[in-house]
Amino acid sequence: MSMSKHLIALMALLPLASGCAEHSKAWDDAWAQCENEAIEQMEIAHPDPDQRATWQENYIRECMQKKGFKQ
Repeated sequence: MSMSKHLIALMALLPLASGCAEHSKAWDDAWAQCENEAIEQMEIAHPDPDQRATWQENYIRECMQKKGFKQ
């Protein structure tokens, strides 16, 4: 399959993927708060550079759970 056919196939899937990613405003607001907290706490915790993404994901997951949201 040529590259252009791959791109067309991927573009056809985008509406399906974006539909799965929709959340309520409350969820989006909580996520933004947790993400901001994670960034602030990461500056204090100083995780190893290769662990930063995992550290941030774990922080956000725990924060969202504390707020009553499940991923």
